[in-house]
Amino acid sequence: MPHQLAPTQTYWNHANYTVPPENVPLIEKCFATLLPWEQFIKREGFLGYRLQKDNRMGGIYIFAADEATMFERAIARLRKTDKELDASIEKLSLRDANVADHFGFMMPSLAEWKRRLDLMERSEKEHPDWKVKVLKVRRPGDPDSAAAGDIFEAFVRFGLLGPMRNVLEMQGLINT
Repeated sequence: MPHQLAPTQTYWNHANYTVPPENVPLIEKCFATLLPWEQFIKREGFLGYRLQKDNRMGGIYIFAADEATMFERAIARLRKTDKELDASIEKLSLRDANVADHFGFMMPSLAEWKRRLDLMERSEKEHPDWKVKVLKVRRPGDPDSAAAGDIFEAFVRFGLLGPMRNVLEMQGLINT
């Protein structure tokens, strides 16, 4: 039976990342280890991950492009000579992760959230080539915890996704 939504319902259903081709194999290993998503597409330079059984209800897509390599090299080169550009990128990367650009996803259980967070924290040391960095962890009761009061949050930078907009927020609920 095809997936159906009420005609007035809208929702976010995917995020796309264009990355340097050399990052694709590392992203595949990183995601397979750290994230619970099912890889359902693997083609030359293209990976697709389901966040739910129906990929139309949530997906992450990775596309390889030489232009992404060119962009990363240009940004790195320009940051060395343009102090304003360098400072702005640095300041953006240091912003409170909750108010910086990011995509969020909910884990199926709090136990799974904790397990995956542990994997992510360990991967910073064990797999530096994955460029994973846990930026901030917030738990209910923390002074800056989520407004809802029952959400655990981990903001994680996945540097292989590119120099900007590479933060994912992993959430878990108290009662799951």
